Amino acid sequence: KLGLLRCDKDGFDWRKNGKSRVRTGIVMGCRGFERGEREGLRGGNKVRAAVAAMGIGFLMTIGFVPLDACAISGGGKDFASKDWSGQDFSGGKYVGKDWSGCIARSAVFRNADLRGARFFKADLTNADFTGADLSAASLEGASLRGTVLTDAVLEGAYLGESLLDVESVKGATFTDALVPEIILPKLCSRKDIDAANPKTNETTRDSLMCPQ
Repeated sequence: KLGLLRCDKDGFDWRKNGKSRVRTGIVMGCRGFERGEREGLRGGNKVRAAVAAMGIGFLMTIGFVPLDACAISGGGKDFASKDWSGQDFSGGKYVGKDWSGCIARSAVFRNADLRGARFFKADLTNADFTGADLSAASLEGASLRGTVLTDAVLEGAYLGESLLDVESVKGATFTDALVPEIILPKLCSRKDIDAANPKTNETTRDSLMCPQ
């Protein structure tokens, strides 16, 4: 199937096929277009931009806009850089939480709400994310050897090449996820990509836009 390319406001290259999309990289041309849009502020929108900047500066001065909150919504260092190996977080709600650099070998996250969570460079070896919602989560640089992603929702998630090391992607959905293009051929050759996700009814193959 042929795909279509377009650039979003963040400068990502989208490969689109029907209702499914996978982001495969950053396009410098998009960045240039974005800069061109920003230059429009030099015209009629200049006053509004200045007023907005003053308003944000005021709120930050009086403490209504914490810098950490801007960086990670609902985040904080609750789980980062700690050892959670073997712990059971099943069914828990951890929206936007920061697990960066943690060690969570064989930890269980079945059906957990992990939307927007950050697992940057975390050790998730043999962790179980069956049925977990990892929408918009960051797993870049994370160790995923033996990790179970069965029926997990990873829409809009950020993933690295370690995705190839997972034990199972059966029923997982990756619509709108940022996946390294170099690993897509190997992902599409897996034998566990034809099951449908119970929440989205989309097969893993379709969410990755693999050829039929």
